[in-house]
Amino acid sequence: LRVLVEGEVDLYSYDNGSVKRFFYGLPNEPVQPLIYKRFHNSTGGVSTNATFRKDLWSVLGGDCISLKEIADTRYLQDDLIGLFYKYHDCKNATYTKYENVREGKFNLSIRVGLQRSGTSAILGSLFGFKYAFAPFLHSRFGFEVEYILPIMNNRWSVFIEPTMHIHQQMAERIVYAGTAIERVSIISLEYTSVQMPIGARYHQYLGDKHKVFADAAFYYDFPLNSSIDLEGINRFTLNTGNDIAFGIGYQYKGRCTAQVRYFLGRELLSRNLNQQARYRSVSLILGYTIF
Repeated sequence: LRVLVEGEVDLYSYDNGSVKRFFYGLPNEPVQPLIYKRFHNSTGGVSTNATFRKDLWSVLGGDCISLKEIADTRYLQDDLIGLFYKYHDCKNATYTKYENVREGKFNLSIRVGLQRSGTSAILGSLFGFKYAFAPFLHSRFGFEVEYILPIMNNRWSVFIEPTMHIHQQMAERIVYAGTAIERVSIISLEYTSVQMPIGARYHQYLGDKHKVFADAAFYYDFPLNSSIDLEGINRFTLNTGNDIAFGIGYQYKGRCTAQVRYFLGRELLSRNLNQQARYRSVSLILGYTIF
């Protein structure tokens, strides 16, 4: 157990990443849990066992702490610490604060998934032929390093997620339709890159085992030998722009993660004045936290 406040009544916490519990201790007595649980009742609804308020009233309540203050206290570290501070200050009792010795936490996760992408291209300085690649499903693989910030009850984090991305596709269209030189024009996309999203994430805990989160990331994209090839005649090397993505997800027991991430879109030919290729995608990402 980690000591948060040490004095006439001690406050402790236990946190393994997915479960967080609080305890109190009196001199010469065993440490006791402060109990807070949400559970499904016999009618199919959700009930709450908030016995921790009864225990807080028995050890802190009286002239210094009112019943209303106990009732308003949530099962959160900041709320409980504030209550214990007020009790000791009111009693003029000596106590030691430990809550400022907070440390962040690193998580390393494997991240795999599927990405559905679509590309529209306008090529040719004179005619500006338009090509549209059908939505294409391909895999992605990477890993994520996340740092849980030691603020706001560990609700905020920052992350970086190097990811290998491979997309190979062909498309065709009829050009000069209805003329003597009508023909089929073929375009191929070879797009391999290392993507480097850097972002921030907000976590909302739904109990001991469940939490949801939302994040936003700025995507740096580094193409590797990637190009758009028009009929084997014109080859346009990809100079990709950067992208912005937003995601929502769910995590179970602090280990297993499922997330959907939507990309606003990036330009694949950012340095070509007469050609355009817009790349948009959405990803389904599954992750497992190693530590």
